[in-house]
Amino acid sequence: TIPPGLSSLEALEVLYLDSNELSGSIPYQLSKLRSLEELHLHRNELEGTLSPSLFTLDRLTQFYADHNRISGSIPDEIGGLRSIQQIYLYENALTSSIPPSISDLSSLERFRVEYNMLSGALPYDLGSNLRLEYLSVNANNLRGDLPESMRQMINLQTFHFSGNNIKGSVSEEICKLTEDNLVELTADCKGDEPRFECSCCSECL
Repeated sequence: TIPPGLSSLEALEVLYLDSNELSGSIPYQLSKLRSLEELHLHRNELEGTLSPSLFTLDRLTQFYADHNRISGSIPDEIGGLRSIQQIYLYENALTSSIPPSISDLSSLERFRVEYNMLSGALPYDLGSNLRLEYLSVNANNLRGDLPESMRQMINLQTFHFSGNNIKGSVSEEICKLTEDNLVELTADCKGDEPRFECSCCSECL
């Protein structure tokens, strides 16, 4: 397990605990590490839910908790990570929807939540994440349409959303992003009766 006593290291800026077969939950006490900039917890056997208090670390730029067994929802408090650039939560057991507050993360560059059990629609204001370069939400239970606000994401290079219940088509405005930086765009657009229509996808699955 991760010892709660780590919270006494108040000047700690980087914490690497990845690939250690750690179990148990992520201690909420880590929220006391007010100087923390990087938190690496990936490739362990962590479970339980994400404490909302973790997302008050306003200096945190990198949060890696992928390849664990974390369940429950992504707290709406995630919008408090004002400095965050990279969030990796893929290959867990997360449920519920992606919170709208994700749109408040103006420094976010990479957001990966693939291979979970997330539901609901993508946040309406997702396009507010103007610095986002990598967005992967594939292999979940997401539904609805792609937010039209995504046409503003001029820095987006990779967007994977296959393996969901998202239906419809990629709009002409979003397709225009492939003329600039968007080079990887994958969707469920394969076959005679595809779930999704995409004339500009780099790969249909």
